[in-house]
Amino acid sequence: MSALAILAASELRDAARRRWLWLYGIAYVLLAALAAWGSGGSGFGRAAASLIGVDVVVIPLLALVMGALAYARDRERGTLGYLLSLPVTVDHVLAAKALALAAILLTTLAAGFAIAFGSLAVRDVPVDPAALSQFAAESILLAFSMGGLGLAISTIASRTPLALGAALGVWLVLIG
Repeated sequence: MSALAILAASELRDAARRRWLWLYGIAYVLLAALAAWGSGGSGFGRAAASLIGVDVVVIPLLALVMGALAYARDRERGTLGYLLSLPVTVDHVLAAKALALAAILLTTLAAGFAIAFGSLAVRDVPVDPAALSQFAAESILLAFSMGGLGLAISTIASRTPLALGAALGVWLVLIG
């Protein structure tokens, strides 16, 4: 197994233990389900508009915060120094963090979409597969770009609170 795969698997295990990540994920899934269910069965367009409102606010917040905490937290706790004393490079560490972040975001989005579009299917709302695919792809791109921006903030910030504050500031500017 390569060093990158081992580091990414370790990052995924660490992420699975974080309560705030679970809370964010559950909140996104519930908000997506409520947005889809609340559209009243009036068509995919209205449900998609409701989901876009949820996605524009929640996805950047989740991705920016997760990315911002990824590198800065390890640097502050001293685990980054220990990790870099092993035969891995900084590039491996950052790539592993990016892969783990992408997997977590993809899993969260998939759960939200599954619940939201499942609730539309229960209500017999006709869904255009092309529009659904485009919406999912754009949401994934939004999540990945915000996660990358969060990782960039994390590498620049010297401390975890600074990284978190910068990520929240960027989020406020982007949604404002």
